[in-house]
Amino acid sequence: MVSRGIERITPKQLARFDGKEGRPAYTAFNGKVYDVTGSNLWLAGRHSDRHSAGEDLSARMVNAPHDESVLERFPVVGDLVEEQLGSRLVSSLQAMHLHSIVVHFSEVCPMLAAFFVFLYLFVDRFRPYEVFSSYLILLGFLSSIGCMATGFFSWSTTYERTLTRIFRMKILLSAVQFSVMILLFAMRYIDVDVLTKSQPLSVVYGVFVFALVPISIVLGHYGGKIVFG
Repeated sequence: MVSRGIERITPKQLARFDGKEGRPAYTAFNGKVYDVTGSNLWLAGRHSDRHSAGEDLSARMVNAPHDESVLERFPVVGDLVEEQLGSRLVSSLQAMHLHSIVVHFSEVCPMLAAFFVFLYLFVDRFRPYEVFSSYLILLGFLSSIGCMATGFFSWSTTYERTLTRIFRMKILLSAVQFSVMILLFAMRYIDVDVLTKSQPLSVVYGVFVFALVPISIVLGHYGGKIVFG
């Protein structure tokens, strides 16, 4: 049958066309991908209770009661190709869920930093609280770099850079959080006693530290909406 819109389809992409839940039913043979959606013999993506749509039948046709000519009545929609090294690498990185690992550090560390500043200012002027808070800000800053990199990767590969309101808010708030942590790190690098002195700059430092809490919470909220809807 005449081909329509020939594409290069990998085995992983082929598997998505399993004929279930309204999805098209594709099958492959000798490097060609056929659309068998309209066949009564492939209802719900199953054929003779032995074969499933989304699979390459090349090795199984030998034992079939018919030859490959039965497939010629169906449209050829693509060529079956092996995944390239780059595609396999991307798939491997996706399977590792790197963003889910890193994102917790970039959200929790800033909030913990604010908690220890609170302890220092309002509970006990114990200097190690303030010092530990600065380390948490540094860790949050470093992890946010990885968070933004893996987030961009996930956004590009999984969501095809679709710029919905949720993603716009995530990008904006990530930039704000990152900028605030840079500012805090710079302020304390310039003056290691910035929080311990009674000066206007100490108030500014404290305000920015506590501002990280709502920013991180809202970031986590939007992250949850992406994952759980």
